[in-house]
Amino acid sequence: MWFDGKLMPFPSVRVANPATATALLIIALSFMLGGCGGRPWGKVVDEQARETLIAEYLRYSSAVGRCKLPLGAEALIDAHSRFDQQLFAGSLEIAPPNFLRFTTYNPLGQPVIILTSRGDIFQAIDVFERRYRAGRLRSFALRYELPPHILTGPWYHWLTGQPPDPSLIVDQIRTDRDDRGIWFEVSSHGEPAYSEQILVDLSMNTIVERAVVDADGKTVATISYQDWLVLGSCPFPHKIAISGLTFGAGLTVELTDINVSESDAERFTLKAPPGYLRTLYP
Repeated sequence: MWFDGKLMPFPSVRVANPATATALLIIALSFMLGGCGGRPWGKVVDEQARETLIAEYLRYSSAVGRCKLPLGAEALIDAHSRFDQQLFAGSLEIAPPNFLRFTTYNPLGQPVIILTSRGDIFQAIDVFERRYRAGRLRSFALRYELPPHILTGPWYHWLTGQPPDPSLIVDQIRTDRDDRGIWFEVSSHGEPAYSEQILVDLSMNTIVERAVVDADGKTVATISYQDWLVLGSCPFPHKIAISGLTFGAGLTVELTDINVSESDAERFTLKAPPGYLRTLYP
């Protein structure tokens, strides 16, 4: 059920209360809590197969590398667990290298919450609470005991189904237990350390699934992609689902009206409105 980007009620679920929606939305966008998923990948391929698959991966990565475009879309975010369900409807803007803006609206089409992220920095305006929040996502993660490598991760890549940065080296290559493609393990730079296992369908130049794995080898989130749309010559997913989280928690993002938007860095920077209460996370 879609309501043109406005925050509207849905049957049998609870729409986020605007007075608390900012914090809930940030937590929802951080995949809620770290969990432990299964391991769908199989055996490591032999050296001969590895050489061939590395060449195919580099071809794929180069082909989609030109697709790092600024995008706009209408988004429905369904954050759910065994105990609760929250729905957020609004407009989403994302741009490389790692910019995000999400806006929810009231039934009159007026902005209710605006949330932006620029890598490790976030800002949020809550019109109902008359509150401005801003600071480092790492600080926010520590305060709410959330995985910092998720909050500060490569959100542009995760939401658009892009492969990891091409400068990162492929470690292990494995088969898939259900023959859906090939798993490539890619480790991140910096701290905190994590790696990604990405399941690539090399025949379609798309990622089927990716797993974010922490330094202890625990899968903290599994992201799958469905309903791909070719925009120009670039594939983008309409549906992104996150699973394998604690307490049966999950997150589904459905995108409609995907379009190439203007790349304006100022769109991802907010100013605190006069008279608003400020909460900072240094």
